[in-house]
Amino acid sequence: MPTPVIETIDGGGRYTIETRLPGRSMLRRLRTLTGEARRTAIANFIAVASKIGAFSLPDRPYGHLLADRPIHSATWTEFLRLSLDHAIAANHEVIAGEVGDVGKLRSRALTLLADVPDEPGKGLVHGDYFPGNVLLDDALAVCGVVDFSDYTLVGDPLYDALTAPIFLEMIEETNANDRAYANTVVAGKHSDALPRARFYRAHAAFWMADPAYGLPPYPRLYPWAIANLKRLATNGY
Repeated sequence: MPTPVIETIDGGGRYTIETRLPGRSMLRRLRTLTGEARRTAIANFIAVASKIGAFSLPDRPYGHLLADRPIHSATWTEFLRLSLDHAIAANHEVIAGEVGDVGKLRSRALTLLADVPDEPGKGLVHGDYFPGNVLLDDALAVCGVVDFSDYTLVGDPLYDALTAPIFLEMIEETNANDRAYANTVVAGKHSDALPRARFYRAHAAFWMADPAYGLPPYPRLYPWAIANLKRLATNGY
């Protein structure tokens, strides 16, 4: 399996010489794909999300894998609760100004957490399975996944698969038909686990409720977060 490597860094910081992964980001490919090719790309995007979680990490605690200041826990749900509170602490003022009672929002999110199993298995979670981080080859097969980062976790093996359609909502390159098709594919493969996605949606919204996520290159992230918190406030999930 090829991996990206920085071979040389110019002493003046003007350039790097790199070995890069093949393929182009799904984000870029979506701008030109139509019809069946577009559906193929979306189906492949979701299929590989499931494969990431198949990589088991049984000896690791639930929680962050690469973060500088990790949160770990004995159960997946406890990690999610701690992570949610961390996001609320970081974005409390903004959420209160945009949506209202943060305590009430937190309570509604924790109600959704009841659908998530305490110990769903310990799989690798990319955590940011965003179309810009997924590379497609000329046949539209996924040939690389990049940007494992602070969002990378040990957790629910289905997390990336269940959240893949949610990430498609956050970009300008998709439309309602794309998102409906993605949800249909996930429902066909993971119908029993679908209720978990409601909490995962809320969790992502709390984390992205930061105006910095309203800036290029992905200006839809912050508006998406606020819209979803407003849905949560009115039991819209």
